[in-house]
Amino acid sequence: MRPLLLPALPRLWRDATTLQLGADPDRAVVLTAVDAGVASFLTSLDGRRTLPDVVAAPPAGLARTTAEALITALIARGAVVDADALTPRVEPDADAALPPLPPALASALLTHGAHAVDRMAARRRAHVLVRCRGRVGPVVAALLAAGGVGRVVVSGTGVATPDDVTVGGLGPDDIGRPYVLAAIDAARRASPAVDTRPGGGPPDFVVLAAGPLPPPGDQVRWTSAGVPHLPVLLRDGVAIVGPLVVPGRTACLTCVDQHRRDRDPAWPVLAAQLATDRRPEPAEAIVVSTAAALAAAEVTGYLEGAVTSAVGVSLEVGPPGVPLRHRSWTPHPRCDCLHSADAATPDGFAESARQ
Repeated sequence: MRPLLLPALPRLWRDATTLQLGADPDRAVVLTAVDAGVASFLTSLDGRRTLPDVVAAPPAGLARTTAEALITALIARGAVVDADALTPRVEPDADAALPPLPPALASALLTHGAHAVDRMAARRRAHVLVRCRGRVGPVVAALLAAGGVGRVVVSGTGVATPDDVTVGGLGPDDIGRPYVLAAIDAARRASPAVDTRPGGGPPDFVVLAAGPLPPPGDQVRWTSAGVPHLPVLLRDGVAIVGPLVVPGRTACLTCVDQHRRDRDPAWPVLAAQLATDRRPEPAEAIVVSTAAALAAAEVTGYLEGAVTSAVGVSLEVGPPGVPLRHRSWTPHPRCDCLHSADAATPDGFAESARQ
């Protein structure tokens, strides 16, 4: 182990001898009786020396037993991590400093401590398909790429129009270009390292951001294939994120349709008309951006094995001044999605259920 005091932790002096590492009241570490020796020892935790070397030669005035106790406490609180798991090895006498941590990894370390590396690795291994139409899909793809998802494949048709332009997605220069190529470029701008090539087997997750309703074929396709999926829809100025469908475990999109039909017998007729509606999406840029961010957070959280907010729930984002609304969806008794022999249980859901 090469102990590294998290660079992103702010060092705040509460008084002349009391040092606080971090600002969050739930995670901050407070050190008392901090003198020059302790301060120098903290500075030495730069990830360039092994743990035995660090405790074997503490700064003058700091006993070895004190140094061992201090670093043990910092490791237990997540303030010190193993640089070997984060960065290329740097020899103790090397002049080069450790490279800075990527912002996403630095944030994950603050939140998840030692589990951050595994969570980020799960993102890098993942293959996510984003089925796009309009403004929100390219922004979701860009956020997933920026968040470290290894493969983000985009599908879409037609050419980009002025109505497809929005912050973080398609830009004015994309107007008139093939829509799918413009959406791919949005993801690559966010992360040049992202793999956007199609193929390579079925996706680990699918985002359905292709209009006011999920494409009709997608309502059963991904459930039958056992692939978790998340609709991100724009209707009447409101964005609807979810429900996140875990095949074999949660209500599917057909269940949602059945519930809507129970409440309104005319829903199938209305849905058929919405499915063919090609008018521009009537939503503010703030709504589009918020929905895309929520969707990307749900996807990355699921890929990491976390319990996410949209599993079996739709999150409805309105314009400024309209509160976020949660709507729960239960399996419909006339839908056999939970009993289908083809429904597979993704490993990520099994993991999240244990947390």
